[in-house]
Amino acid sequence: MSTNYGGYNQMPPQGVFQCARCGAQLQPNNPYCTYCGFMNQINYYPQPQQFYPQQQFYPQQIYVDNRSYSGVSITGFVLSLVSLIFPSYIALLGLVVALILSCVGISDCNHNMKKGKGLAIAGLVISIVFLTFIIFALVMLQSVYNSLVRW
Repeated sequence: MSTNYGGYNQMPPQGVFQCARCGAQLQPNNPYCTYCGFMNQINYYPQPQQFYPQQQFYPQQIYVDNRSYSGVSITGFVLSLVSLIFPSYIALLGLVVALILSCVGISDCNHNMKKGKGLAIAGLVISIVFLTFIIFALVMLQSVYNSLVRW
């Protein structure tokens, strides 16, 4: 025989309940004894199952990157771009220096955990591509010059 004591999920309000096995005082709305674990036979109505359990709220963690940029990689990238704008023999020297600085910038970013590795890679690619193009153009000009001199 069960009796509804004022609400669906409440224990009877009168008196202090004790464990039938060890005699310890029971916590409100908890049929299990906190000392011996025995389930006491009292008129207890358990919590209804929730369809959507509450999820914990975790604040969004924001990562701030406080690393500094590698000056060598920035210099290599900028020098490779400047060398493309001013085509001359100085540009050839500038591309060689930009190639060296970009390699040093990649190493600096890897060893010292600095930002700017992408700039160093971009400077390296630009330098290699246009150095290859300039060397190819010089070889073609030399072959054209040699063929004209023979005649």
